[in-house]
Amino acid sequence: MPYASPVVHHRRSSGPARSRAAPAARRREARPAAPAPAARALDRPAAPGGPGAAAYEQATGLLEEARDALRTGEPARATALLVRAQALLSEVARATAQAAGGPEALDELHGSAPSDAERRVLVLLATDLTLSEIGSELFLSRNTVKTHVWRLYRRLAVRTRAEAVAVARAQGHLPPPDPSPPAG
Repeated sequence: MPYASPVVHHRRSSGPARSRAAPAARRREARPAAPAPAARALDRPAAPGGPGAAAYEQATGLLEEARDALRTGEPARATALLVRAQALLSEVARATAQAAGGPEALDELHGSAPSDAERRVLVLLATDLTLSEIGSELFLSRNTVKTHVWRLYRRLAVRTRAEAVAVARAQGHLPPPDPSPPAG
Protein backbone atom coordinates (compact mmCIF):
# COMPACT_ATOMS: atom_id res chain seq x y z
CA MET A 1 0.00 0.00 0.00
CA PRO A 2 1.58 3.29 -1.04
CA TYR A 3 2.16 5.93 1.60
CA ALA A 4 0.12 9.08 1.09
CA SER A 5 1.77 12.04 2.70
CA PRO A 6 -0.44 14.86 3.84
CA VAL A 7 0.61 17.66 1.53
CA VAL A 8 -0.35 21.15 2.46
CA HIS A 9 -0.73 23.56 -0.37
CA HIS A 10 -0.13 27.17 0.58
CA ARG A 11 -2.37 29.71 -1.05
CA ARG A 12 -2.81 33.35 -0.46
CA SER A 13 -5.85 34.05 1.58
CA SER A 14 -8.65 35.86 -0.11
CA GLY A 15 -9.07 38.10 2.96
CA PRO A 16 -8.11 41.74 3.15
CA ALA A 17 -4.57 42.57 2.17
CA ARG A 18 -2.24 43.09 5.10
CA SER A 19 0.15 45.94 4.85
CA ARG A 20 3.30 46.64 6.75
CA ALA A 21 2.36 50.29 6.70
CA ALA A 22 -0.46 49.82 9.20
CA PRO A 23 1.75 48.91 12.21
CA ALA A 24 4.17 51.71 11.33
CA ALA A 25 1.30 54.18 11.19
CA ARG A 26 0.14 53.01 14.62
CA ARG A 27 3.64 53.55 16.02
CA ARG A 28 3.70 57.10 14.65
CA GLU A 29 0.38 58.03 16.24
CA ALA A 30 0.75 60.78 18.77
CA ARG A 31 1.18 59.44 22.24
CA PRO A 32 0.64 61.66 25.21
CA ALA A 33 3.96 62.80 26.59
CA ALA A 34 4.91 61.33 29.93
CA PRO A 35 4.77 63.99 32.61
CA ALA A 36 8.07 65.21 33.98
CA PRO A 37 9.04 64.02 37.47
CA ALA A 38 8.01 67.37 38.92
CA ALA A 39 4.55 67.18 37.37
CA ARG A 40 4.10 63.56 38.51
CA ALA A 41 4.97 64.55 42.07
CA LEU A 42 2.37 67.32 41.99
CA ASP A 43 -0.31 64.75 41.20
CA ARG A 44 0.14 63.32 44.72
CA PRO A 45 0.66 66.28 47.04
CA ALA A 46 2.22 65.67 50.43
CA ALA A 47 -0.20 65.55 53.31
CA PRO A 48 -0.28 68.82 55.27
CA GLY A 49 2.13 68.45 58.16
CA GLY A 50 3.27 65.08 56.77
CA PRO A 51 6.78 64.14 55.66
CA GLY A 52 8.04 66.53 53.01
CA ALA A 53 5.13 68.97 53.22
CA ALA A 54 7.35 72.07 53.55
CA ALA A 55 9.59 70.98 50.66
CA TYR A 56 6.48 70.31 48.57
CA GLU A 57 5.17 73.83 49.19
CA GLN A 58 8.56 75.32 48.27
CA ALA A 59 8.69 73.23 45.08
CA THR A 60 5.23 74.32 43.95
CA GLY A 61 6.28 77.94 44.47
CA LEU A 62 9.43 77.37 42.41
CA LEU A 63 7.39 75.74 39.64
CA GLU A 64 5.11 78.78 39.49
CA GLU A 65 8.16 81.06 39.33
CA ALA A 66 9.60 78.92 36.53
CA ARG A 67 6.35 79.17 34.58
CA ASP A 68 6.44 82.97 34.97
CA ALA A 69 10.10 83.05 33.89
CA LEU A 70 9.22 81.14 30.72
CA ARG A 71 6.36 83.53 29.99
CA THR A 72 8.70 86.52 30.34
CA GLY A 73 11.35 84.94 28.11
CA GLU A 74 13.91 83.89 30.73
CA PRO A 75 14.64 80.22 29.90
CA ALA A 76 17.94 80.09 31.84
CA ARG A 77 16.24 81.29 35.03
CA ALA A 78 13.36 78.87 34.45
CA THR A 79 15.81 75.97 34.07
CA ALA A 80 17.58 76.86 37.32
CA LEU A 81 14.23 77.08 39.15
CA LEU A 82 13.11 73.74 37.73
CA VAL A 83 16.32 72.05 38.87
CA ARG A 84 15.81 73.42 42.40
CA ALA A 85 12.17 72.28 42.34
CA GLN A 86 13.23 68.83 41.18
CA ALA A 87 15.69 68.55 44.07
CA LEU A 88 12.97 69.56 46.54
CA LEU A 89 10.52 67.07 45.05
CA SER A 90 13.17 64.38 45.36
CA GLU A 91 13.28 65.21 49.07
CA VAL A 92 9.49 64.85 49.20
CA ALA A 93 9.67 61.47 47.47
CA ARG A 94 12.46 60.31 49.78
CA ALA A 95 10.60 61.43 52.92
CA THR A 96 7.35 59.86 51.73
CA ALA A 97 9.02 56.57 50.78
CA GLN A 98 10.85 56.38 54.09
CA ALA A 99 7.62 57.04 55.98
CA ALA A 100 5.78 54.42 53.91
CA GLY A 101 8.28 51.59 53.75
CA GLY A 102 11.83 52.62 54.33
CA PRO A 103 14.68 53.56 52.04
CA GLU A 104 14.52 50.28 50.10
CA ALA A 105 11.48 51.73 48.31
CA LEU A 106 13.76 54.35 46.72
CA ASP A 107 15.86 54.05 43.59
CA GLU A 108 19.40 53.87 44.90
CA LEU A 109 20.77 55.70 41.86
CA HIS A 110 18.47 58.74 42.00
CA GLY A 111 20.42 61.83 42.98
CA SER A 112 23.80 60.10 43.17
CA ALA A 113 26.83 61.34 41.24
CA PRO A 114 27.59 59.68 37.89
CA SER A 115 30.49 57.22 37.72
CA ASP A 116 33.60 58.09 35.71
CA ALA A 117 32.43 55.90 32.81
CA GLU A 118 29.00 57.54 32.87
CA ARG A 119 30.61 61.00 32.87
CA ARG A 120 32.58 60.12 29.73
CA VAL A 121 29.33 59.04 28.04
CA LEU A 122 27.53 62.13 29.35
CA VAL A 123 30.05 64.48 27.72
CA LEU A 124 29.42 62.83 24.34
CA LEU A 125 25.67 62.64 24.97
CA ALA A 126 25.68 66.44 24.77
CA THR A 127 26.85 66.20 21.15
CA ASP A 128 24.90 65.04 18.12
CA LEU A 129 26.61 61.62 18.05
CA THR A 130 24.46 58.49 17.96
CA LEU A 131 24.84 55.86 20.67
CA SER A 132 26.83 53.69 18.26
CA GLU A 133 29.16 56.59 17.46
CA ILE A 134 29.61 57.31 21.18
CA GLY A 135 30.51 53.65 21.63
CA SER A 136 33.09 53.85 18.84
CA GLU A 137 34.64 56.98 20.38
CA LEU A 138 34.94 55.31 23.79
CA PHE A 139 35.71 51.79 22.52
CA LEU A 140 32.48 50.46 24.04
CA SER A 141 29.66 48.41 22.57
CA ARG A 142 26.38 50.17 21.81
CA ASN A 143 24.71 48.10 24.55
CA THR A 144 27.25 49.28 27.13
CA VAL A 145 26.59 52.88 26.10
CA LYS A 146 22.84 52.24 26.41
CA THR A 147 23.39 50.89 29.94
CA HIS A 148 25.39 53.97 30.93
CA VAL A 149 22.71 56.25 29.45
CA TRP A 150 19.94 54.33 31.24
CA ARG A 151 21.79 54.69 34.56
CA LEU A 152 22.38 58.40 33.89
CA TYR A 153 18.67 58.90 33.25
CA ARG A 154 17.90 57.21 36.59
CA ARG A 155 20.51 59.27 38.43
CA LEU A 156 19.25 62.54 36.94
CA ALA A 157 15.55 61.52 37.10
CA VAL A 158 14.96 62.32 33.42
CA ARG A 159 13.45 60.53 30.45
CA THR A 160 15.09 62.07 27.40
CA ARG A 161 18.56 62.90 26.15
CA ALA A 162 17.81 66.63 26.05
CA GLU A 163 16.55 66.56 29.65
CA ALA A 164 19.65 64.65 30.74
CA VAL A 165 21.98 67.22 29.18
CA ALA A 166 20.03 70.17 30.62
CA VAL A 167 19.88 68.72 34.14
CA ALA A 168 23.54 67.62 34.01
CA ARG A 169 24.55 71.16 33.03
CA ALA A 170 22.40 72.68 35.76
CA GLN A 171 23.93 70.32 38.34
CA GLY A 172 27.49 71.04 37.20
CA HIS A 173 28.23 67.63 35.65
CA LEU A 174 28.72 69.27 32.24
CA PRO A 175 30.23 72.62 31.28
CA PRO A 176 27.87 75.27 29.88
CA PRO A 177 27.32 75.12 26.11
CA ASP A 178 29.74 77.02 23.88
CA PRO A 179 27.94 80.28 22.96
CA SER A 180 29.86 80.78 19.71
CA PRO A 181 28.10 79.53 16.57
CA PRO A 182 29.76 76.71 14.64
CA ALA A 183 32.24 77.87 12.01
CA GLY A 184 31.43 77.13 8.44
